[in-house]
Amino acid sequence: PGSLFPSSWMSSVEILRSKEVTKQAPTRHPRPHWKAQAHALEQVLENAAPIFDRSTEDGARFRIYRIGSLEVRTIREHGSMEAVGA
Repeated sequence: PGSLFPSSWMSSVEILRSKEVTKQAPTRHPRPHWKAQAHALEQVLENAAPIFDRSTEDGARFRIYRIGSLEVRTIREHGSMEAVGA
């Protein structure tokens, strides 16, 4: 799932696969300028299904959306709105 999420959430299948396809895996780059334009993504995210959706014991919710080649990670803390994280 990446550095924003607990490593314990990575499945063993992903761990094995990531070792096999390291050379083929697309390079991911943080895009901090998108955080400033997060409002532009809100409507798109409302209609998108997350490819990753997990919650912690304290109610924080972590999601990953894939929109074309763009991967959007969000965090929703208990009692707050969902916020774009990376």
